[in-house]
Amino acid sequence: MVRYKNRYLVVELLWKDGKFDYSLGETPISQALKDSVSLNFGDYGQGLMSQSLQVRYFNPFTNVAIVRCTEACKNQAAVAVTLLDEVKSRRCSTVLRYTSGRIQKAKEMALCLSRKRYLSGVIKKPNTERYLEEFEDYHQRLLALNP
Repeated sequence: MVRYKNRYLVVELLWKDGKFDYSLGETPISQALKDSVSLNFGDYGQGLMSQSLQVRYFNPFTNVAIVRCTEACKNQAAVAVTLLDEVKSRRCSTVLRYTSGRIQKAKEMALCLSRKRYLSGVIKKPNTERYLEEFEDYHQRLLALNP
């Protein structure tokens, strides 16, 4: 029996308009990634990565995402992430921060990146109770993420 080998990409999204969209989730980013694969690699790339390319985690407060792909498609997935320029009609640029074979290392890097963005003041910090609860909820979702 052969083990299914995954690669996890830690990606940071930078919005061109500088605004934060807290309603954005994994689904629109996943769809934008699949559109990027289709545009850049055609039907072959779409068929190759359609089952394996998945956004496992996205935090709209820090704009950090974890994308899962197969080991065989890691280079194509990295290119598709890098060439992603629009999500839900909003212009953005993406930075591939880390690639790992284990989700634990990807989680550590995502936490480190989120912490840096939070402490540097890039993230707006309203002191409302709802905001703090949602931020903590995303943090707990990241910690509970399993392969």
